[in-house]
Amino acid sequence: MANDSGAVAVALVVGLGVGGILGLLFAPKSGDDTVKDLRRQAGEAKENLQAMAEQVSRMKDVSSAPSGP
Repeated sequence: MANDSGAVAVALVVGLGVGGILGLLFAPKSGDDTVKDLRRQAGEAKENLQAMAEQVSRMKDVSSAPSGP
């Protein structure tokens, strides 16, 4: 099950990267607007990755907790 979570995380990161690149290629905005958007999206991606890391850490803690008496 842990391998599935890792594969999903990798697929998510790759998808975000590909989507970001395609967005830049087809963006009908000026360079300054694009830079502002990139900074905003990078901040959002950082927050999302931190939240995912916390969630994975909690899942790891739960799975390694002793079960029963």
